[in-house]
Amino acid sequence: MSSLTSPRNTVTVGPQLYGTEQPMDAGEKVVEGCLVALDGYGMAQDMTKAASLTCVGIAVRSVDNSSGQDGDLSCVAITGRFMFDNGTSTDTITQADVYKTCYALDNHTVTRLSSGASAVGTVKQLDAASGQVIVEIA
Repeated sequence: MSSLTSPRNTVTVGPQLYGTEQPMDAGEKVVEGCLVALDGYGMAQDMTKAASLTCVGIAVRSVDNSSGQDGDLSCVAITGRFMFDNGTSTDTITQADVYKTCYALDNHTVTRLSSGASAVGTVKQLDAASGQVIVEIA
């Protein structure tokens, strides 16, 4: 799959834990309802498949710092339980992966494979109706 570029209605399952405001990385854009990550310098960016990122939640609103410098704008990310798209083929999360760590394929898709990817959170359930994965981001 590829990263989303427009807001996503990410379903919240249960209460949100809390929100944090993070300074944005220069040249970055985050999309409402999509995964937000911190790079090695603690700057927020859109989640991508990379082993060096730290997931901090989903974006409350879209923020475009594509023409700004480090910290010019900030992004608010919330944690809790959310529904994300499941990987495909060998990336697919199955019932055997419940209560295990899942990893980012892009800003809205999770996988069971850790190779070259950053942890998103803990798989809590597979939604039979939608095929999506309920993930807890702490």
